[in-house]
Amino acid sequence: MNASTVLMAESTNSEVEPPDNTDAVAEIRERIDAILRPAEMATDEPWDQADYGTPGAI
Repeated sequence: MNASTVLMAESTNSEVEPPDNTDAVAEIRERIDAILRPAEMATDEPWDQADYGTPGAI
């Protein structure tokens, strides 16, 4: 899924048993949660400019 994904839901009178979407729903909720509340950086980790591939002269 990405920003251009279109979701659609429609009711039906079908007697077919619906699929178990528990795992898919849990994954989507985890992804939303990760975007809305990103993990904090540990304060004991020193920041190193080399970690980001930037030139040291900046």
